[in-house]
Amino acid sequence: MVFLSDLNHKNEESLDLLEELMDKAGDIEGIEQDELLDFSKQYLKYLFISGEYEQVDRILEMNTSPDSDIRYDFKFLRGLTRRVLQATENPNKELEKDEELIADLKPKTQEDLQHLFYFTNNFDESLRHYGKTDILNIVFDLAVDLGMYPSRFQRCTSPVPGLRAKPVWTIEETGYQDKLLELQANWETIRDEGLALIASPAPNITYGEKSINPIKEKWKQFILGGFNFEPFPDHMCKFTPTTCKLLKDYSPALDCPQGTIKFSYISANAHVLPHTGGNNYRLRAHLPLVVPKSEKRVEMIINQGEHVVKWEEGKLVVFDDSFEHEVYNESSENRLILIIDLIHPDMTELQKERLKRAITYKKPEGDTKNKKHNDNHVSITEMSESDEGILFNGLTLYPLLKR
Repeated sequence: MVFLSDLNHKNEESLDLLEELMDKAGDIEGIEQDELLDFSKQYLKYLFISGEYEQVDRILEMNTSPDSDIRYDFKFLRGLTRRVLQATENPNKELEKDEELIADLKPKTQEDLQHLFYFTNNFDESLRHYGKTDILNIVFDLAVDLGMYPSRFQRCTSPVPGLRAKPVWTIEETGYQDKLLELQANWETIRDEGLALIASPAPNITYGEKSINPIKEKWKQFILGGFNFEPFPDHMCKFTPTTCKLLKDYSPALDCPQGTIKFSYISANAHVLPHTGGNNYRLRAHLPLVVPKSEKRVEMIINQGEHVVKWEEGKLVVFDDSFEHEVYNESSENRLILIIDLIHPDMTELQKERLKRAITYKKPEGDTKNKKHNDNHVSITEMSESDEGILFNGLTLYPLLKR
């Protein structure tokens, strides 16, 4: 809808626009019921973000009845609003789970799950923007109660079952210590190669997501392999021969679905916003190569401060990036790290085989000649009904194929 494209973080302006639309919606010729409901959802969403919880509850109460078969997104918003009201009325009291509410809001179809994902995703960005982390955590906790996420901080939809969930791992716990310690022993050579690559005109440079790093040039990634890129291409390995030699035949990295091997370069005065990797079947290793020495923050925050990783040059760190994390480089210098994604050590051979089959890559439709290299490859995950219990439990956001 044209009007919805005008909505942004300027909440007062967005609410004024939506209120005007809602007043006139009944008079708009040819407007469909679903379109009117979408306007209503946007209006209620922005009221919620503004902290007008009682008004949201009142509007939903006036327009629905306990016995009515209302659309899942409105039902979820009503339940969420009441949980927030309960929390704000008794801020020092631990929230009691309403089992009846949870049973009523449990997604029963893939469409329900998509509505739930829509709200949690939208509220993530908007509530953070306004510093309302306490309300955002209530959103996440309800999504956990409804079976969408494993935990408040491990927010991966359709997690692979049976895998250990630990935010930070020791090198030995991964089972990959031989290779990781070999990389660590060669860190100075890898550092020099990474700096040479960055200074070269070699392609395969990509940028971090704009949604989690507003100035994309501050977060550059130089991909040696993964995501359907040509693995260890000659035009890059001529600058990084030791790095390529150490990793080009290493199957735990090469066979890691949706994993990458890359140099990650974050410039001075940068902040990568809180985010998650989206799946739980990989671990991420950081080999710090250039870490600014500064009194200001140069660190990674995991789970809103539960873990703080302060990189040290040459000392490898392993973490599970399906847990929430954010990165700070508040210094006046640049930071360089080698990232190696590794398939989760608890994955069975059957799970690896099924997951490899489930993920395919294709070029997006339309003109891509002016796009960055990473935009030329899109990953598509399609599960099979027979994958239930192996790759997912219950509902999944991924398309289900009958095979």
